[in-house]
Amino acid sequence: MKHRTTHRFLPALLLAGAIAACTDRSSISAPSQPGTTPRADAVPAGTSGALYTFGQNTSYALGLGDLSNRTAPTLVGTSTIWTSVSQAMLHGMAVRSDGTLWGWGRNDVGQIGTGDIVDKPNPVVVGTHTNWVAVATGRAHTIALRSDGSLWSWGINNFGSLGQGDLVNRATPTRVGTANDWAKIAAGYVRSFAIKTDGTLWGFGGNTAGSLGVGIAGGGPYSTPVQIGSATNWQQVCTSNAGNFSAGIQTDGSLWTWGAGANGQLGLGTTTDKYAPTRVGTATDWRSVVCGWTHTVAIKTSGTLFAWGANGDGQIGVGDTKNKLSPVQVGAASDWIKASAGAFHTVGIRLPGTLWAWGNNMLGQLGLSGTSDRKTPVQVGTLSDWRAVQAGAGSGGNNSGTSGAIR
Repeated sequence: MKHRTTHRFLPALLLAGAIAACTDRSSISAPSQPGTTPRADAVPAGTSGALYTFGQNTSYALGLGDLSNRTAPTLVGTSTIWTSVSQAMLHGMAVRSDGTLWGWGRNDVGQIGTGDIVDKPNPVVVGTHTNWVAVATGRAHTIALRSDGSLWSWGINNFGSLGQGDLVNRATPTRVGTANDWAKIAAGYVRSFAIKTDGTLWGFGGNTAGSLGVGIAGGGPYSTPVQIGSATNWQQVCTSNAGNFSAGIQTDGSLWTWGAGANGQLGLGTTTDKYAPTRVGTATDWRSVVCGWTHTVAIKTSGTLFAWGANGDGQIGVGDTKNKLSPVQVGAASDWIKASAGAFHTVGIRLPGTLWAWGNNMLGQLGLSGTSDRKTPVQVGTLSDWRAVQAGAGSGGNNSGTSGAIR
């Protein structure tokens, strides 16, 4: 087992799930950033394809019907109508173009939503509804949106991350309040976020190190949605699913971070925690941001890729293993369209749809048909039709990780 000085004391419990940018209702589009032209993605969100997974396969985390790790992208079933995937600690969730919701992997606290606590070796449909449009996975909980703008949650709830007003677990999707104006969602370690159609940001769950952004550290738990600040122009939010920080982008293209900052993951040039959203620099051309365990990755409207924070496994992608306290550009490419950050690895897609990965690879989570780490982005295979990718943290040690992708 490799020795990782930057995280060697990490408890296995913290090695939680999918660490993703927020997912949204396809019927609601965020306002374009001033002075920019939306990029013509060759792999637009909402298009469907086949689902592939790779990396750690404890508790059927890859949905392949067995417990063997995979070091290369492996086809999950035969369906070709998957539109989005969210890999978590050891469970995965995905939406199909027919509006059905599916889950697989660990289900010990009902995080798959099938009404039981039995692990699922292969994808199983969750209920009978056909109007699911977005799903996000936390450590062992799930939140999702329906096309009517309603918000639903299930799984573990010991910190109030389901937003139900209590600390009781749920094994089936349960509606959060009565509002029908939820537009985007993100799930984290023991917290959840959602953006409404009016651009306001809301959070619920644990607030360790100020990771909810309510202005204090701790407190709570916040078991019902609470508004984060007074801004009405939030475009995107992400939150660490194995740690305690969050980030977001406003419609003016500004980038904001909050929560734990010990590894520089807030990008503010320091290691100080921030208890409320704090602006990162003065740039107004940020397009998307994703949160890893203790590193952050973001794409600008120019298609350039930036990363910062913990880098003990080369997950920043700049060729070394030194932490970065401020955003640094990853290579010179200007055709990045998607990125996702796991605990110790990062994945991304470049035009016209090539898949790239870097960082820790001990369990094959980079998909490169081996287990050697990479400190700079390396192309996964030769295909150029990847549509979506998402990194999960996995569980059980400093080298864990999963990945899911659609093509």
